[in-house]
Amino acid sequence: MRATRTPSDIRWEEIESLLGALGVNLVERVGSRVQLVKGAESIVVHRPHPRPTARRDTVRDIAKFIERIGES
Repeated sequence: MRATRTPSDIRWEEIESLLGALGVNLVERVGSRVQLVKGAESIVVHRPHPRPTARRDTVRDIAKFIERIGES
């Protein structure tokens, strides 16, 4: 099996749109932190700034969160 490289060009607004479609609540925290919440599952990630694209580690964390909430 070949590993797929995590993309580095995903815009934060696209991530927010996907999460909204999955029923995930985004809760603003201190600074650039955003808590993603669905049911009993939650994680805190950093909203990218000043650039509009999310970092690879953030994309991976969000992908794992989506798997945990059963939306993979």
